Amino acid sequence: PMTGPFSDVARAVRDGLLAAWYLQPEPRPVIRVYDTGADDAGLASAWQTALDGGAEFIIGPLRREAVAQIAAMGDLPVPVLALNYLDDGNAAPFNFYQFGLSPEDEARAAAARMLAERQTQVVAMVPETDWGTRVLAAFRERLEAGGGQLLEAQYIANGADHSRSIRALLNLDESEARNRALRGIIGTALEF
Repeated sequence: PMTGPFSDVARAVRDGLLAAWYLQPEPRPVIRVYDTGADDAGLASAWQTALDGGAEFIIGPLRREAVAQIAAMGDLPVPVLALNYLDDGNAAPFNFYQFGLSPEDEARAAAARMLAERQTQVVAMVPETDWGTRVLAAFRERLEAGGGQLLEAQYIANGADHSRSIRALLNLDESEARNRALRGIIGTALEF
């Protein structure tokens, strides 16, 4: 969708595809970009326009709901590379291929990158949702398998002020308490 809430992601996918396309030698296949929009009507229109225009291969859609809508059409007249996954238990029709990077895969990749950069002691903040719990579990599993250690994890509420969560994650309250205690013991102002 070139418009709507997923448009930034869609533009990044389009730009990556076009960058790879320009690196290919001539003759290159013709690429046409259609805006599926943010709703089902846009998807149906873009789908039909692509087929009427002679599409031999379709890349997309991106939104999970749109992927399910295309898969529900049954066997497809041209190969489709969906940029997301069907929900578990939904069978893919003929000519339907799925490619995506699940949030858990992204978390594992982030942990692998940290390990590669020798950042083995880390902290994490994740949303206070089932999604956040799954992402944190995947991150922790990959990090610890590579010899890393998750020192602390903090769940955060969506849209909230995260300053308290950050303070708790970094144990700043405990550090400030130690500063106050030390000042009280030695009776001298300290730089903190």
